[in-house]
Amino acid sequence: MSQSMEDRTITAKQAWAEFELKCQEVNEIETVLVYLENGLVSSLKRAEPVVAVGNDVVAVCASDAFWQLLDLYREAETRRRDLFAARDYVYLVYQAALLRPYDG
Repeated sequence: MSQSMEDRTITAKQAWAEFELKCQEVNEIETVLVYLENGLVSSLKRAEPVVAVGNDVVAVCASDAFWQLLDLYREAETRRRDLFAARDYVYLVYQAALLRPYDG
């Protein structure tokens, strides 16, 4: 998709292959996000209460691993949004390629 302006012709078949690739990448990053979410939940379950009022826990002390998982989750979520945008763009390219005949 990052060809020079003179050679930007792409067939519908090429665009569809790129779209399928982006869909696969979205599925992979969503699997990573589920894994990270499970890790975050597990880490919070092991967290020690720091401040408690009666039976209600007001604050907990999370481990360094929790904060590292949270950073990884943020990066993965940003990557997922980027992949959604790339997938949507490639799909629009595919639709445009269907509308014009290939001259090459």
